[in-house]
Amino acid sequence: MDVLPWRAAGEGSTVLLIHGSGPDASWWEPVRAALERDHHVIVYDRRGFGSAAAPVSNWEVHAADALSILNEAGSGPATLVGHSAGCVVAATVAVRRRAAVDRLVLLDPALYLRRHLTPGFAAAYVRTALVRRTRGDEAGAATFLRWAFRYRNGGSAWDRPDYPPTRRRAMLANAPGIFADMAAGDRPHLPLRELTTLSIPVKILLGERSQRLYRRVAEGLATRLATAELSVLSGSAHDMTFDQPAELGASLARLLGD
Repeated sequence: MDVLPWRAAGEGSTVLLIHGSGPDASWWEPVRAALERDHHVIVYDRRGFGSAAAPVSNWEVHAADALSILNEAGSGPATLVGHSAGCVVAATVAVRRRAAVDRLVLLDPALYLRRHLTPGFAAAYVRTALVRRTRGDEAGAATFLRWAFRYRNGGSAWDRPDYPPTRRRAMLANAPGIFADMAAGDRPHLPLRELTTLSIPVKILLGERSQRLYRRVAEGLATRLATAELSVLSGSAHDMTFDQPAELGASLARLLGD
């Protein structure tokens, strides 16, 4: 399998950043400098996002891509930091190649969603499919992202007047990757019982204002994984590098330094 393009900066222990569904590697830009002071930080676009290859609906392929990048980087065991669906990739790598990972940091993880299904998510999924069918991929992607970036107390980062238009356009251009991830879905490629056998530290960071689905997933993982620790990012919902970039950078630096 060809290695996807990646870039790295900083010196120290290796940290691989894995974006979720919607953003590409640029999502990490507001926090990279804070992490590169003490770590060798690697970022890349998953298949179907940004400049990467065509999308795939297979988490094992995404995990193999991440492993290939780590192998090419020539680093020892790395910390994998995943956001949202990127946590599926990070967890898969940790289980499939345990020697390659020394820690997981999961931001608003989108793992085992069916186990934690909420009426709001079910309705958003159906609405997204309907809009996509009637108005096209980008309109469907916008519907999904508006829901994903909602605040528990109302409104969505997606609709805020200060949301950068370039950021919004870039995510809409990633619509093929978004729907490939949705097609991969919650398939049982990684049974929870396999994840619970991990002995490495697992740090979970939940947005204080994130929707109930993400809270249920984060709290469920923290309960089931013996090595997991759950903390909260104040003032943030799911789009953490937009909502609270400075606080996220400081939180990640602390979690990576523990």
